[in-house]
Amino acid sequence: MTVNAARSASVNQLLSLGEVKTGEAWRDYKALGLAPADIPDLIALATDLVLNDADTETAEVWAPLHAWRALAQLRAAAAEPLIALLYQLSEDDWIYSDFPLIMEQLGPPALPALTTAIATHIRDQDSIEIMLLVNAVARISKKFPETRHQGIALCTRYLENATLQDSSTNGTLVESLLELRAKKALPLIAAAFAHDLVDEMFVSWETVLETFQLPADLNPEDV
Repeated sequence: MTVNAARSASVNQLLSLGEVKTGEAWRDYKALGLAPADIPDLIALATDLVLNDADTETAEVWAPLHAWRALAQLRAAAAEPLIALLYQLSEDDWIYSDFPLIMEQLGPPALPALTTAIATHIRDQDSIEIMLLVNAVARISKKFPETRHQGIALCTRYLENATLQDSSTNGTLVESLLELRAKKALPLIAAAFAHDLVDEMFVSWETVLETFQLPADLNPEDV
């Protein structure tokens, strides 16, 4: 076990917590003694690529996961380094599944970094990362009503360029607008469906109608 004497005992104990089971509740990391003073060490642990790639049979390989969950619970100013993990851990299912919830817990301070990252991934057509980033924005905007307008503005701005993006990206944007009950975006959403620019594996026109309580026989061309 790679215990670092420069780290607090609270942070070092994450190296021995071990495996997390799919679907189990997150630990209460504050109850383990972790505090805001530990945030720099937690960021270093969460983004340690050696530990992230450690032997899967060891407890140490789980330490980064425990660290990024602890950062989320502490609402740390850690959005940028955790977003970077999406690039660095492209085959890690855990960062993908945890990411939107992490960002939701980090809250509104994470929005600037998420917005910048979305601009990068939209340009590069990285659909998986876009899905996670946009979903994170929608979660924050839903949980913190004072930021709802920011989430809606971001999604509508990119959906206006639907012809320049792949259909999965557009599906993610529409799905998030529905999550935020952005009915004013209906004409834009309908136009994307009318021109077959939305991947209906993400969201269907029927779901749009149900969400906004519109007649079931309304066609997108008629909006």
